[in-house]
Amino acid sequence: MLDTKLIQVLRCFDAKETKKLYEFLDSPFFVKREKGVILLKQLRGYFPTFESPSLTKEFLSKQMLHEDEFNNLEFNRILVYAMDIVEDFLRYYHFQASDAHVNKPVFNFYQKHDLDRHFDALHKSLLLFHEKNEKKNVDYLFQKWILAAYIHTQAYNQHTRGEMQPFNLLVESLDNFYIAKRLEYMCLNISLKDILNKKENNFIENLLVQYLDLVSIEKMPPVIQIYYYMYLMLKGENSEEYFDKINALNIQYGSMLNNIERLNLYTSLQNFCIQQINKKDSAEYRKKLFNLYQEGLVNELMFDINGNIAPSHFKNIVRLGLGLQEFQWVADFIEKYTCKLISSTQTDVSNEAKALFAFAIGQYQQTLKILQETEPIDIFFKIDAKRLLIRTYYELEEHELALSSLNTFRVFVHRDNLINENHKLTNRNFANLLTKLIQADKAAKVVKLLAEAKEMPSVADRKWLVEKIEMRVAEM
Repeated sequence: MLDTKLIQVLRCFDAKETKKLYEFLDSPFFVKREKGVILLKQLRGYFPTFESPSLTKEFLSKQMLHEDEFNNLEFNRILVYAMDIVEDFLRYYHFQASDAHVNKPVFNFYQKHDLDRHFDALHKSLLLFHEKNEKKNVDYLFQKWILAAYIHTQAYNQHTRGEMQPFNLLVESLDNFYIAKRLEYMCLNISLKDILNKKENNFIENLLVQYLDLVSIEKMPPVIQIYYYMYLMLKGENSEEYFDKINALNIQYGSMLNNIERLNLYTSLQNFCIQQINKKDSAEYRKKLFNLYQEGLVNELMFDINGNIAPSHFKNIVRLGLGLQEFQWVADFIEKYTCKLISSTQTDVSNEAKALFAFAIGQYQQTLKILQETEPIDIFFKIDAKRLLIRTYYELEEHELALSSLNTFRVFVHRDNLINENHKLTNRNFANLLTKLIQADKAAKVVKLLAEAKEMPSVADRKWLVEKIEMRVAEM
């Protein structure tokens, strides 16, 4: 019973949806499968966890049908009835009276019976609703197109074919919706290209970009401007210029987008900043990325559907904030958002964050204490913790301990099959450079090591390593 589709769906209902469902069940107009209704009412006492020894098909069947002999086929039929009712409820509950497409049967009815006054009143009310709505996103452009189509059909039916305004409005609204949606998919295509190994078909894409190059893009709806510059940024042409334009549009018009659109926008901007940081360790883009993370937290764009923050986001925010010496902000962040981590990763991630914080403010003994009391489960957390432990030994001038740990670290990274080759190389390079630094006994070797650390493509904790090597150069 616990594995049935019905229970899986009902578990997802929040308190409001649960209340509305049972109000729905009491409406004879909507509900006609009586046994399905009875089953759902039997299940009411099991919300929201549906964890009980009595939650079995046999027990529920006996309670409902008052029959000693259990009929599995009959009960499965009742399960189907109940699932149909739940799906009917979801359609009804999430029905949007303001949706122009949903109102098509009403418009058609008014047109069929020449109820022009009612048609115009409904059209005006929907148009006014969408114009007042702050979300002037792709869905808004879709609603405008549907409403323009109704007006065009109405004008055609009234034999006012000489009136071009409805037709021009129809074409313009269709163009705006299509361009916005096509640009959205073009951006998504670039993001997924490497993952899906997609073959590009750029014919329509190139035609659309050529068209947008010819028109005045500033006169287009803001959502089109945002997606257009995002596409150009992702293509890598004058990317930094387009990043600034998107950021400015985001500040001015970002609230017009829905959560998914805004998340896509933030993700693209964040990924671009990360690329710039990886490419040239840009302090400017570290600050920009930090600002984006702060905005994402305020606008709740850093959380998944369950309100949790991804461990990778949490770690990136902590490291970035510490690198920018935003110590108080990071301390507040760790305290406030640790509870937003998934429970299975909460201990590992929060301990690593606290250890990184202690390390950043020079509390190396506290860093050791946290690391020695932590035994991460995740392999990547283990690697990060071991690397931080080695850096702590170095800062405490425990060079023998650091060298011993570096040798163990190399073996650990080499033998683990869950780590990809690039990750292994990054950590191997860290271990090799730090070993050379500890063992270097001549200034020339340290100077050569500094150039090597700056030029090497993949190095974990490069910024810290370069700082330590530069300090040795200055001391010699």
